[in-house]
Amino acid sequence: MLDLNDKVDSVDELPAEEWNNQESEMLYVITETGQTPAASPPDPDQHQLGKAIANYVSRAVYGTESGSDGTAYILTPPGAFQKATAYWLGMIVVFKPNYSNTIGNPTVNYNSLGAKNIRRMEGGFLQPGDLQAGVYHRLIYQGTNFRLLDPRFHSQPRGYIDGFLHSRESAISVNVASGGRCMASDGTVMMYNEAEMTKEIDAAWSAGDDAGGYPSTLDLGAGAGVLMPNLWYRFFALWEDDDGEDVDYGWDSVANSDASALLADATDYNRYRQIGWHRTGGATTIRHYHQDPDNPNYILWDVPEADLTNQAATVGSRGVRTITAPPYCRADISVTMSASGATYQFVGLITAIAQTATTPAGGAHNISIARDDSDLSASATRLVVNVGANSTIGEEFDAAGVAIWLNTLGYYYNRGKA
Repeated sequence: MLDLNDKVDSVDELPAEEWNNQESEMLYVITETGQTPAASPPDPDQHQLGKAIANYVSRAVYGTESGSDGTAYILTPPGAFQKATAYWLGMIVVFKPNYSNTIGNPTVNYNSLGAKNIRRMEGGFLQPGDLQAGVYHRLIYQGTNFRLLDPRFHSQPRGYIDGFLHSRESAISVNVASGGRCMASDGTVMMYNEAEMTKEIDAAWSAGDDAGGYPSTLDLGAGAGVLMPNLWYRFFALWEDDDGEDVDYGWDSVANSDASALLADATDYNRYRQIGWHRTGGATTIRHYHQDPDNPNYILWDVPEADLTNQAATVGSRGVRTITAPPYCRADISVTMSASGATYQFVGLITAIAQTATTPAGGAHNISIARDDSDLSASATRLVVNVGANSTIGEEFDAAGVAIWLNTLGYYYNRGKA
């Protein structure tokens, strides 16, 4: 547009060329939206410029997609509308891809302005198939890359997790199945895994499949990087913002809920999420377990762990019993009792250590056993109880004469607690 500022004040009249320049530019705005200006009076439509502006404002920036695969999308704006000459903050682009995306970090190039990465709304990498062939998608430019606006891909709750199922593959290795997605522990990025991966707990952490997963600096009493027997270890998924093709995995101690020792080795990774627990045995091997396929929060021991065998029940105060379940989980236990002596009815309480100690009585108990006059008797009860910081629970009976057998069948780990 020709700048005519101050010209009317300095000359008596404008040349026709200068005046027509202004008129021509307004006419182009009108005609490029498909309208035909009136050639002469009377009564021309005096709202055509407003209609043209409304057309521009109300339309998103559309592009016809011509990419040859699901990694780079090339968008060409159609029609006579003026095209964007630069990306700007908040710019919305609409397109219908010919191919579903096959990588987590595809690019889009609108009107040859340059390739920009496409991310999820919260900034995480896409999962293959998030952009679906033949489906319209909206993107918004946030200054560095484009974010996918599709409502189904908006941020999930912080604790969201789906998949990331793991199983004991060998005495020293764990396999994580493919096809999972979860929010990172800070709730800002969606992590996902395209491929299954196996990690070994008895070797120093290194990236990739069939590689070590133990922190080289972790010292639990026998020296840095030494795996200890009969201990619980947190199992983490790790995420690298600059890659986004897949996650990696590794272990850390009970104390390191932030995966700090593990991340000291995995320096390329900047986000994490705990997805499980593993317990070593006396020979520093992983105890046999499996996840319930119908409820991945429930982990069962392949063989129930015999944590108490023919132990005299605690009387007079609450006893502390250590069981084979991780800290701060809910243990699924089976308690078998036998009774003898002069007492005919026994009641007891098995509770979380954090729960206020209560003397068991007729109205305050969750296990009981009765015997007859002829012989001692046995009774079995199955309970779910919260486990304390040191994998402990409380136990107390109202009278002496009860022996206990306690088997831990498994435990519930709330995977949705990031």
